[in-house]
Amino acid sequence: MSPSIGFPTVFPLALRFRDTTSLGHCEDLRDPALAFNAIITASLFMLLRPRPIVLFWCLVCIGYWHIILFSQPRGPPPPLDTAFGTFLPALFIGYGFWRLAFRFCLPAFRKAPLEATFLYLAPFWVGILTGETTDRLPLQRLTASDLTKRSGAITTLVVIIIIIAAIALNQIRVFRKIGWLPYYLGWYALGGLVALVLSQLPGLNLRIHHYFLAIILMPGTGLPTRVSALCQGYLLGLFLNGAAAFGFDPILQTKADLQQDATLGTDLPNFLTNSTTYNSSIPLINQTIIWDSLPTGWDGFSLLVDDVERLVGTALSFSLAALDANLPHFFRLALTFEGSTGDFTNAATLYPNGTWVDPLPGAT
Repeated sequence: MSPSIGFPTVFPLALRFRDTTSLGHCEDLRDPALAFNAIITASLFMLLRPRPIVLFWCLVCIGYWHIILFSQPRGPPPPLDTAFGTFLPALFIGYGFWRLAFRFCLPAFRKAPLEATFLYLAPFWVGILTGETTDRLPLQRLTASDLTKRSGAITTLVVIIIIIAAIALNQIRVFRKIGWLPYYLGWYALGGLVALVLSQLPGLNLRIHHYFLAIILMPGTGLPTRVSALCQGYLLGLFLNGAAAFGFDPILQTKADLQQDATLGTDLPNFLTNSTTYNSSIPLINQTIIWDSLPTGWDGFSLLVDDVERLVGTALSFSLAALDANLPHFFRLALTFEGSTGDFTNAATLYPNGTWVDPLPGAT
């Protein structure tokens, strides 16, 4: 469950928590569930010690359903129909992981249960809890806008590249030593060519989701080494997190799919009401805010008041008579064309004491 976000004014779907309530049995089970499942998986490695293939499938099932039911459910309550729909293809991919990687490494640690517990489970649970671990890093997408706008994104990217490069060089060294390097390089080169072709398809963008990143990298961990064990644990958790929490999104998406709720880069309207022209001596019931006329190429405006659309059309003003004078209010304005809305301005703020704060430059 996401934390609540404070909003200092009115909103149709806003909730206010009471200081006391007669209701009970409302508990956050994420931490107890994590502790329980971590103990279960550790017991499997150290105490029960089943065959490696059984141990592998236990990790797959426990990790998947932990995400679905506790750490990152897709909704309240968790949609089990969707979860079961994703579970079957996840099992097929899991079998591929076993054949390509785990069967070469996991059995090698059968006589070292304590070491296997640390090597596999620590990174496994980090991957399972991606929403609470690596997703908090200031790097979400490898785009110029993300790298320049997010503080620390470039440093994070450099560190990640160094870590991946170090692991890759180690794996290449071992594959070369055992004579399998040409085989793996050939398959990865072929995969790279396929990705290159897909990336050039018109109207589509190649998007490497984190579940797919795990699929790509997992074959390169098919070695009976400690580094491979660490990588396998993390990549399995990463794959399960992507599949369970988000589903198997396509690796080819349109610009509209990738845009989501990001800004479009359209023209922005201009408030004529500002901190200089706003007259705080006039009661709110008699106040009106105004904005500049339509620029070329647009046919209307959309005005959000306290993040609710209150006006659509060609009007150049809006009366504040219906607003509560005891609360702050926020105003965002956008241009429209044939029913499509462009970017909204940042919020202009009107405080109860009559102070008007102009919107910051940029769009939302």
